[in-house]
Amino acid sequence: MKKAEDILKGEQFEELNSDKFHREREEELNKYLLSLYNSKVIDSKLRYQLKSTCSSISVFYGLPKAHKTDYPLRPIISTIGSYQYNLSKYLARAIRNARPQAKSYVKDSFDFVNKLKEIILDKNKTYIKCSFDVESLYTNVPVKEAIEITLNYIYKPTKLIDVPFSRDQMEKLLYLSITDAPFRFQNKIYKQIDGVAMGNPLAPIIADLWMQKMEDKLNRFSTNKPLIWLRYVDDIFCIFTIPKIKIDDFHSRINKWHPNLRFTLEVESNISYSISFLDVLVTHNEDKLVTSLYRKPTHTGLYMLWDSNQNR
Repeated sequence: MKKAEDILKGEQFEELNSDKFHREREEELNKYLLSLYNSKVIDSKLRYQLKSTCSSISVFYGLPKAHKTDYPLRPIISTIGSYQYNLSKYLARAIRNARPQAKSYVKDSFDFVNKLKEIILDKNKTYIKCSFDVESLYTNVPVKEAIEITLNYIYKPTKLIDVPFSRDQMEKLLYLSITDAPFRFQNKIYKQIDGVAMGNPLAPIIADLWMQKMEDKLNRFSTNKPLIWLRYVDDIFCIFTIPKIKIDDFHSRINKWHPNLRFTLEVESNISYSISFLDVLVTHNEDKLVTSLYRKPTHTGLYMLWDSNQNR
């Protein structure tokens, strides 16, 4: 409980005096959808698909990271049933199908293993495997900047997604979907001032597009850049052919990419020359990378039933 309260005391969140703000935001969304309908931008079917009626306030909860020291919480804001949920889901589907896929993109563990199989190493070189982890990516995404990046991806040079909205209309809908959304925790009402809420269908896409923009800065590195850079959301797998001290220098440089962006670094074991990533243990043998299943020390082999009484 205290860990959750400590998170909500951060500068990304603000406590509200009542749930009046929730109704105001719902009304603002519905009025804007009506204006789009009256302007013949959307038809009645889409309007009622996106319209919010008798919505509930989003709910905050935390998932303990059992594999990390002191069990920090991963903050989740479940938006199911909230006024922005249908709109967020609609926009997420449209953008997901058209967004550019970065070279670094990793879909899941299977995709990661398949990508590693394609890598051929030079037997005469020394390789160091590392992983970088973005600290609290979702809550640190600068929303205004991320929305601008998203709009640039969608509308430059021509519109890439199949939606009837102009750039200005899409910008308004994105703000209604992911900004100032109120939520409830322990009978108190809060709103998120900046960052995106893990639990909003749009959050992973907005965060990913922002990270893609940050990754573009890798092209400015003339030296000491990684041979391999693969990213799954906020986890990055790298292979370097430079000494450890220069990897530390690279780490310092990418931590200056953006004031909101901080990476932690993990280097392969000096004993086994292996590192874990996405539940995959990676080693290398002469000219190829070798993978095997990795289980965290906290793994018990127990799994929770889908229909169990838990937050989703």
